Amino acid sequence: MGKRRFKTEADIERFVKQGYGQGEGSSYKPWLRVQDIPSLGRSRKAPGIKSGRMHHFFSDLEFRYFLLLEFSDLVVDIREQYPLFATSKARDIAAEMGIQYPVFVGTQLPFVLTSDFVVTLQEPGQKKRLAIRTCKYEKDLVDPNSGLWTIDKLDLERAIWAESAITDWKIVTEKVGNQILFDNLEWLHRRYVSRQLSHKAVLECVGLSFPQRVTRRDAGQVWTAD
Repeated sequence: MGKRRFKTEADIERFVKQGYGQGEGSSYKPWLRVQDIPSLGRSRKAPGIKSGRMHHFFSDLEFRYFLLLEFSDLVVDIREQYPLFATSKARDIAAEMGIQYPVFVGTQLPFVLTSDFVVTLQEPGQKKRLAIRTCKYEKDLVDPNSGLWTIDKLDLERAIWAESAITDWKIVTEKVGNQILFDNLEWLHRRYVSRQLSHKAVLECVGLSFPQRVTRRDAGQVWTAD
């Protein structure tokens, strides 16, 4: 299936019926796929160890954060490109914040916002909980032309989640880790996916290389920037 187009409410309803933006674990189907939108040539797909499915990313930063989540022992599930539909409540929230709700280009159809990652976390002896992470390069947050609008959209995303009593929402920037860390995690991930390393061996490598970080700390605290 090629690039999907969003021109009418019927288009959105059809994609919902096809399962986009729904499910958990291996059954989850991201709302957006790499073939759906341009991303300056940095889009990629990668198989998930935790999920057992193919994941879709639109930037190197998204992929790198995904690797960190893959190697956190508190992360149960990773859902990327998660939709926030333009419900009447969502539009009311935008109006209350003085933010003009975005529309699809060339239409008056309210845009389907997405969160880069909806992460299911479970600490020992605790119930599962959701954490929301959105990935942005710092330059995009301070850009004189688009930075304010970017921040408005992020603030709207945060407020919509808060309305559902989910307040663990944070922005992830490129300062989340260094190149050596990501190169090592990507190497481990590739070897595990190709079955060149066992799950036990991967965990041992992670524990030796990054003690008290990947395997023993809350991904939401270690790997994000407020």
